[in-house]
Amino acid sequence: MRFHQLSVLVIPLIWGGLFPAPPVPVPTKSLPSAPGPDAYRPGDGAEWVKHAPENTFASDSIHEVDESDYYEVVVSKRDVAVYSDLASRSFAKVTPDQAAYFTGPYYLCPEGKTPYLIRAVYGHGGTGRYDVKREGRNLLVEHGSLGRSDAANKSALIVNLDFEPEAVYPVVQIAE
Repeated sequence: MRFHQLSVLVIPLIWGGLFPAPPVPVPTKSLPSAPGPDAYRPGDGAEWVKHAPENTFASDSIHEVDESDYYEVVVSKRDVAVYSDLASRSFAKVTPDQAAYFTGPYYLCPEGKTPYLIRAVYGHGGTGRYDVKREGRNLLVEHGSLGRSDAANKSALIVNLDFEPEAVYPVVQIAE
């Protein structure tokens, strides 16, 4: 009888959790790769500054792109835009869902327009704003800010357009 009582006690201890089963590996989903933590370097946007050729954006055919048609890429998605999607080109056509990924849930694209991820530069963060102008199929993406020195930092915009850009000219204006 003693053996039977002991086995009744030992078996529940083994199966009941005193000696837990080995952990089961859980499959993980890999996220899109973004550049490493050292990818962003303040002031690295000088290589993106591109001034328009003389006589471009100097005529009556310049049109302001409506502010409701461009959105700044949020800082948490900037590295993906700058160091992946725009690393070797000045713009990329994106879907509305991709545009919302880069800007946030408030993004809207009016019917008849297409979102484009566009290179942009800024001088000093938190002190300025972007203006986007169009002449033909050329875009001037200008950031004006306040500061004590010249600076250019890489960034990106989503711009809703009813045409595909031919050239993009990101520039910085800093008022001291």
